[in-house]
Amino acid sequence: MASCTSTYENVANAQIAVNSSSILSRSSSATGTKPVSSDGVASPAAAVATVLEEIEEFGEEVEGKFKKLEGAFRSKVKRPDKELFCNLKTQINEELEEVLVIQGVEVPSDKISKFDVFINLPDANNETPLNIPEFAGSFVNVPHLGMGPGMKRKKILRIGIGDKLEQLGIKDMSSVIVTVVPKGKGKDVPFVIKGIKIEYD
Repeated sequence: MASCTSTYENVANAQIAVNSSSILSRSSSATGTKPVSSDGVASPAAAVATVLEEIEEFGEEVEGKFKKLEGAFRSKVKRPDKELFCNLKTQINEELEEVLVIQGVEVPSDKISKFDVFINLPDANNETPLNIPEFAGSFVNVPHLGMGPGMKRKKILRIGIGDKLEQLGIKDMSSVIVTVVPKGKGKDVPFVIKGIKIEYD
């Protein structure tokens, strides 16, 4: 769970425990050099900061906006205001879960489809295993009887990520990278998402 301090650390100073080889490789190929810390050592934290600058924020669901996914999709996602978390926690005197919300998921109702979600693993793809810390969860659509061709199933995917951020050592980052990856037979079934956000529940 997120600790109750009023602000997030600067992303470049956060304690990062992500798949550094993937992020460092991505940053190196983009810039030609590995990000380094002040002591000259290759730094996963600096690499994350570099990748975050490269990746656009898709944002919350708004009318008329959607993304048709036919392959892996990455988005920067801002975390909610930490002061709000502290105030809510004090008011209700209960633990709050930080939840990743993928809004407006639309898939063909008559086809099997699946996608996996990863945190701070921008190079995740159809071959990425699920037994890694960066794997957050999955969406699976199973066809229902009576659902014919052309019919759409509309869902919202909610994944608790508070413990995951703690496990990855990134609970003090103000933004994270979310990667959505169509998997298995589902990778051949185009689907739509309309927003990605993080909220407290």
